[in-house]
Amino acid sequence: MAPPPPAPRGRALPVVVALVVVSAAAGGGFYLWKKRSPPDSKRAWGDVIACVLGEPLAEGEPVESRVRSIDAALGDDRGDYPKRCDATITKFYESVDDGDKKTAGLRELLEVEAHCNERCSAESFLKRIEQFDDAASAARIRPEGGALDKGPPRLTGKPFVAGDFKEIVPGTVQLQGMTGTGAGKTALLYRDTVGILHVCEVEPDGEKPVVCSPTSVPVGAQTARLVEGKAQPTIWGVVSIGATPAESKYGVFDARKGEQTEDDPGSVTSASDRPRLPAPSATWVEADLDGAHVALSRTKNGLLKLERAGAPPRIVLEDADHGGPSTGGPIPFIGKKAAVVLFNAKQGIAALVVKSDGTVEPIR
Repeated sequence: MAPPPPAPRGRALPVVVALVVVSAAAGGGFYLWKKRSPPDSKRAWGDVIACVLGEPLAEGEPVESRVRSIDAALGDDRGDYPKRCDATITKFYESVDDGDKKTAGLRELLEVEAHCNERCSAESFLKRIEQFDDAASAARIRPEGGALDKGPPRLTGKPFVAGDFKEIVPGTVQLQGMTGTGAGKTALLYRDTVGILHVCEVEPDGEKPVVCSPTSVPVGAQTARLVEGKAQPTIWGVVSIGATPAESKYGVFDARKGEQTEDDPGSVTSASDRPRLPAPSATWVEADLDGAHVALSRTKNGLLKLERAGAPPRIVLEDADHGGPSTGGPIPFIGKKAAVVLFNAKQGIAALVVKSDGTVEPIR
C-alpha cells in the first residue's frame, strides 16, 4: 500500500511567518515603548522634595525660607537628617535621562555639587538646593507625589518683616529713664540727638499696650529724669542754670501736658538715668499668660520663634539679613494676659505684643 502523501507545507508557512511578524512587532513595540518612555523623574523629584523639605512649597514661598524654618525647628538635635535622604537623591539622579539635552545641566549639577558620580550627599545637596530647584525647573521636572511621612519638622507661620513695623519713637534715641507708674504700668524716657524728649507708657494688658509721644517740658534734656512713685509719667529737671548749683532752678512737670506740678523739686525721687535692663539673651519672653506658657526666643539662625503650650512652634519674625527689622536691646514687659517687647529698630524704637492666645502683632 502506498504511503500517505505528505501534508501540504504551504498552509503552515503563513502561520509561522505571521507569528514571527507579530512577535517581532510586539518585541519591537516593547523596545520602542521602553525607548520612548521617560524615566519617572517627576515622582523621584517629588520624593526628594518630601524628604528634604516636607510639604510642597507654597506659591511664592522661597526655598531658603523653608530650609531656615527646618534648621530652626531641628536646632542642635538633627538626628539622621538630612543623611537619610541620600538614597532618595540617588534614586532621582538615576532617573534623570543622561541622553536628554534638557536634563544635562541638572545631571552635571548633581554630580559636581551633590557628588552623585560617587555617592549622592544630601548634606551637599541642601547647600545648593536653590540651584537644584532652578535646574529641575529648567529641565521641566516638577515634583509629583512624595512620601511626606519622611519629611523633617519645621516651624510654620509667615514671619513679619521690617515693613510690618512702624517706629513708635523715631530716630536715634537713648533711653534716659524707666520707672513703674502703677500695677502693670511702666514709663520710659528717651532723648534723641537734637534734645527732644519722648515718653512711652507701656501697659501690656491695656487697651493700648504702648503709647509714645514727644514731650515739651521746659527742662534741659540732659538733666531730665523720670520721677518715681507717680501714677502718670512725671519729669524732674533743671529749668535754668545759675552761676552756681544753688542758683540753678529745678522743676517737676506732667510729661503728658508739659505743665508744672505742685511737687517740691527738692522732695521728689528721680529714677536712675541708667535703667537696669535685662541681660542680653536669646529668650525675649518666657511667661505664663492667662494660664498659657508662652516663650518667644531667637533661634541660632536668627528667626524669632514662638512656643505656646498645646500649639506647634512657629516663626513670628525674620532677622535683619532676611528682610526683618533690626532688633537691638529688646526690653520685655510682662502682664497677666499679654507681654510687650520694645526694641531698637533701624530708624527708632519699635515694639510687638504677644497675647495669651499665641497672637503676635507689631505695634503701630
